[in-house]
Amino acid sequence: MSAAHTHRGFSLIELMIGITVGMFILLGASSIMVGQMGDHRRLALETRTEQDVRVVAEVLTRELQLAGMWNSPMSGVWSEANPVLQANPNAEILVAEDGSWVRYRRWLRNDINQAEGFKLEDEVLYRLNSAGAWQPLTDPETLKITRFHVQLVETKRRLEAACQLDCEDKEDCPPSASVREFLINFQAHAAHDERVRRNFDLRIRVRSDIVTGACREA
Repeated sequence: MSAAHTHRGFSLIELMIGITVGMFILLGASSIMVGQMGDHRRLALETRTEQDVRVVAEVLTRELQLAGMWNSPMSGVWSEANPVLQANPNAEILVAEDGSWVRYRRWLRNDINQAEGFKLEDEVLYRLNSAGAWQPLTDPETLKITRFHVQLVETKRRLEAACQLDCEDKEDCPPSASVREFLINFQAHAAHDERVRRNFDLRIRVRSDIVTGACREA
């Protein structure tokens, strides 16, 4: 047999079979790559959403702890040196009936009592700034807030240990402290994928208690 007949190429059928097998391999590899890209995108969205939600939670916690704060808290506590009690000018905290907003005042600096607050509107959480305007706290292009519910819970505690003398049926004696807490639930999802959702529950203790009543004087 001559050398021309010992090294023949692929036949048309073999070539078509090879191309078909190659296409199946390429299709499988492409499917794996697309799946990995989707998983990577989903993981990135989950991480970004988790970070955004935690930032919101940290801001709410830091700010609402200071609700009702004033620059002279000891003026509201009776002592021999302070027989005439003063009321906290920032004591009032307002919460919407449906829990969608909260407003309050707190001492800032230089004897300035500033109005502050948070509210939900059109899936955006807003914060009341120092200029008295509502400023977006969240970006709707990355995070949508679907629920923001605030509840203010108040618990009274009798301060019997604060009095050195027996009250002897004196009205509003012993004094009591109203301990206030915010119970907040907010839900959010990634703007580009509603399946990426987060749900947070916060319990925030207001540092400024309301003290009422007084001990009996000697």
